[in-house]
Amino acid sequence: MIALTQEKREELANYARARLASHVVHGGCSDEEDIFKIALAALTAAPEHYVFKHPLGKLFYSLVDESCKGHDDVYPVYTAPPVPEIKLPNNPQDAFEEGNKIPSDTQRCGTSYCVSTFHNWKGEEFMHQFEGFLKGINYVKRLNELGE
Repeated sequence: MIALTQEKREELANYARARLASHVVHGGCSDEEDIFKIALAALTAAPEHYVFKHPLGKLFYSLVDESCKGHDDVYPVYTAPPVPEIKLPNNPQDAFEEGNKIPSDTQRCGTSYCVSTFHNWKGEEFMHQFEGFLKGINYVKRLNELGE
């Protein structure tokens, strides 16, 4: 299933609601209406319950109320699978550096990186990985119609 930004999710949900409203006005009962109902359910899915996953195993799992949802080992249970949400980083360099250590003799240069020594292979590889990371972000933006 494709991951969407919150803005795109809301846009699609509003579109599905509008289409369903027009079907009601025209008295339609069609496959298209069913498809919009399914899409709207996935776009607006909310947890019905929360389950505490006990460390001793499934025999001890239990339902808990919403007040427990922020605790470790408490997971939401949905009646319909939700559309995954993706949050794009405000600063791609900061996000990339969270999981990747900048090699020695490599530093930030504007919105990219540069190496300060000749034949700095680790720096070159780091720069190529960052370019791939940016391509991935741009691909997600295009899928969500957010531009580049």
